[in-house]
Amino acid sequence: MKSKKNYSLLLAFFVISFNLFKSQTTSDFFISDAKNEKEVLINCNYPLINGNCVALSANYPSFKQTDNYSVSSINYTPYSVVNKTILAGDLDDSFSGIIDLPFKFCFYGQTYTQLVIGSNGMISFDTYQAYQANGANFSAPLPN
Repeated sequence: MKSKKNYSLLLAFFVISFNLFKSQTTSDFFISDAKNEKEVLINCNYPLINGNCVALSANYPSFKQTDNYSVSSINYTPYSVVNKTILAGDLDDSFSGIIDLPFKFCFYGQTYTQLVIGSNGMISFDTYQAYQANGANFSAPLPN
């Protein structure tokens, strides 16, 4: 009798644990058709809408709402910088000079101590780009 009680208690523990774990994970995303089939095969026998349309539905997970929060204002206290690096404001399509970092920066397994900033918002650790052209990084015709 005692083992049956322990078994029931253990089973209840696993069911509750699974439900708690499952509630924190997301469900699968999938697309289904009007017949609620996930693997849509459109062939000559498929029931098209108005003879040429297929109704598809995107099924996505419902995420937990974050609606229990409060908003409060804080005093504006800007970060005080002692050693400033001022970039020329007249740069156009070019990189700045080499900027020394006050710390070592590890990025994808490489450590950097210098960088350059392009006038188009690009940051590069390739210091050979200093004072070089920084044109737009795309070649497709707009608006594509």
